[in-house]
Amino acid sequence: SGVSTPSGTLPPTEQPDLGEPGPECVEVLTADDVYAYNPNLSAVGAPTPAEGSLAARAAELDGTLCRWSNNTSALAIDLAIAVPGENDLAELTAAAAADATPTDAFGGGSTVTGYFDVDGDVGTAQVFTNGRWIVLSSPMFIEATDVEPLVVAILANLDGTP
Repeated sequence: SGVSTPSGTLPPTEQPDLGEPGPECVEVLTADDVYAYNPNLSAVGAPTPAEGSLAARAAELDGTLCRWSNNTSALAIDLAIAVPGENDLAELTAAAAADATPTDAFGGGSTVTGYFDVDGDVGTAQVFTNGRWIVLSSPMFIEATDVEPLVVAILANLDGTP
């Protein structure tokens, strides 16, 4: 007759850690946070990351992309936050360590690892904390301390969330 299968539950197969969706923009930086940083910034709906950018990589990892534009100069601040799986997180951390300068400007103690780099006229901060990868890029960021108030606000807003 047919092939019989044992009844009961089969053992779970080991699944790769693929991460999880990123939080919403307003959970990461509130309107008050943005206003405190620069009252001349406005949120941009549905930003598209530049091809090959770190923000594009975050989007591939089901991350959240946010953008604010300066109402006078039109310069933008791009924020990407992802909760990648373990392998992707290790790869991203290694790439940041190889390509950017470590910084402790972002605080957070031993749970926060920060990097900053200027490529052309765009400064980019990468922050790794509690399994999250946070990227902030803007021509307004000349050095790590320029982005520090935003990173501090982001870390405070994410504190306690998985």
